[in-house]
Amino acid sequence: MRKTIILLLLGINLFAGFKIIEVQFEGNRVFNSKFLMEKIQSKVGNEYNEYVLRHDELKLLLLYRDNGYFDVEIKKYIKVNLRKKGVSLKFKIKEGMLYPIKKIEILGNFNIPRDSIISLLRVKKGGPYDALRITLSNYAIMDYYSRKGFAYANVRDTFVVLKDMGVIVKFLIEEGKRVYIKDIQVENRTKIRESVLKKYITLKKGEIYNPEKVTRIKRDLLSTHLFGRIETITEGELEQKDSVVVKFILYPSRLLDITFGGGFLSPEWLIAKGGIVKRGILGGEHRLKITGEYGFGINGGRKDNIFLTFTSRDILYSPFNLILKYKLMEEVKEYHSFLKVYEGQLGYTHSENRGGYISIKWKDENTLNDTASYQSYERVLSFHTEVDFRNNPFDPTRGIKFLVNLAHGGGFLGGDNNFQSYLFKAGGAIGIGKIVLEIFGGTGKVFYTALPTFSSLFYTDGRTTVRGLPAYSVGEIVDSLTQKRYYDRFKSFNFQVKYRIIPSLYFIAFYDGLFIQTTYFSYGLGINYITPVGPLRLEFGVCEGEKNFVLNIGGIL
Repeated sequence: MRKTIILLLLGINLFAGFKIIEVQFEGNRVFNSKFLMEKIQSKVGNEYNEYVLRHDELKLLLLYRDNGYFDVEIKKYIKVNLRKKGVSLKFKIKEGMLYPIKKIEILGNFNIPRDSIISLLRVKKGGPYDALRITLSNYAIMDYYSRKGFAYANVRDTFVVLKDMGVIVKFLIEEGKRVYIKDIQVENRTKIRESVLKKYITLKKGEIYNPEKVTRIKRDLLSTHLFGRIETITEGELEQKDSVVVKFILYPSRLLDITFGGGFLSPEWLIAKGGIVKRGILGGEHRLKITGEYGFGINGGRKDNIFLTFTSRDILYSPFNLILKYKLMEEVKEYHSFLKVYEGQLGYTHSENRGGYISIKWKDENTLNDTASYQSYERVLSFHTEVDFRNNPFDPTRGIKFLVNLAHGGGFLGGDNNFQSYLFKAGGAIGIGKIVLEIFGGTGKVFYTALPTFSSLFYTDGRTTVRGLPAYSVGEIVDSLTQKRYYDRFKSFNFQVKYRIIPSLYFIAFYDGLFIQTTYFSYGLGINYITPVGPLRLEFGVCEGEKNFVLNIGGIL
């Protein structure tokens, strides 16, 4: 031992200041050299250090043994280049055989059946020994015991190596005692009603203590946005008592928010926004949101929108929405066009991207120029639902989305128009590496005895439907004042391939189709950049001799 220390000190002094100029691995088949290089600190350019080298050798040995190669042998070789004042390192590896698991033993499980524990393991008999999977198995067993009330259970693993045969893996379980809830205490430093808290804090005295359930309750309470911070204290857990007191300490969040913003709603409209959000009304899960928008068009006109939204989870214990809207849109070109919309919505939101609503709309449309005018008063009852199963609504790589809209105009509702319509759209994405394939399809039809207002008909949107055509450029229904064209039935598809250049930036190629009285196909290229408010799309399309550049924020569906 003394001789080894002396030689080691001599080596350190002899090569002090030398740089590592080369590192090689020889004989490695299981792990490639790049992977092994990431596991060591002796890298090219670093100063040579014998202590570090010995530690690297030990890390490589443990790496192989943790993956079932118990016979591994690693020898290191050092070559000194005095002229370059450098050191070349070589690790010669003799991996040996991969030891399989010959037997799994479960010891100390008096309250949980062996089969239940075996089903939790990340390793199996006959499979390769894997230290990481065995550690994960320990956590899975402890988590299972915790959910069964054994909050203090502990699991250790050990193994026996049978030379040239395999490994016996043993899981040693210390179950401890089952833990119950003695009391639940809530320190409510907010003005939220107790009935709201009872809906979420579902623990009961005398039931089995489950730490995972306490964590889930805390997460659900925070999701209401009524609480800024929540502390949970389990009295008696540290002392490992057989009964504990679970305490929730609730701190208020900021229940009143005032927001301002703005930007381009589309390339044609510049929008300014302001809003007020008040949560926790009357101490319940009620939210009142008032939003106002003012916008003006680059080519003339203005938009005024006021949204009043009341949301409550206290009604039927669900995300219930009551929305009142007022919209005014004025477009000024060679003509004057006003569209006023009063709308009430009764909606349900299952989650952020899934929900629907029933709405009643009062539309007043007035279009005029120097020689003629057109007025229409429309009353519409509609049902709309939208479900998005994609993994990311702005940048999806898998999943589908669909929406359905059914409408009835006139009749018992009054107004000048009598019609029914349906609209169905669906789309999906499939990601393969840097490539994403997206396919969208839609169909719709309007049945009418009296033509609805043009805002209830379908029209070509050059940003989504057929990206080579300008909007309102095709269709058999023509507004004689504005020369915009509409259609009352359609089928369409959009197919696009996206290639990720860098994160959030895509190059795309697309092919669109629209089937009305005439069939239209378009194709083109573009660039998409994913922003927090949706994709920013710059696309160039060609269709029926038309060539059209599109700059837009938002997706196809």
